[in-house]
Amino acid sequence: MFALSFEEIAAILERSPEAARQLASRARRRVRGATPPSDSDPAAEPEVVEAFLAAARDGDFDGLLVGPGNLMETTGWN
Repeated sequence: MFALSFEEIAAILERSPEAARQLASRARRRVRGATPPSDSDPAAEPEVVEAFLAAARDGDFDGLLVGPGNLMETTGWN
């Protein structure tokens, strides 16, 4: 998704490549099973997606995780 190898991701996370793969696998399973909270605002979803994609495109990893416009902060997902 980010055009980075698990070795590169592992270095960023200060984990082993195996641990990075496991974290990605757990995250994918969790996302597949996630349902939006009942108090989320569907009108905000396109804005959240665009902010996420912009951060991903620009390599702004901090922007993907923290700050205004991230998925958890904007919609309350966690």
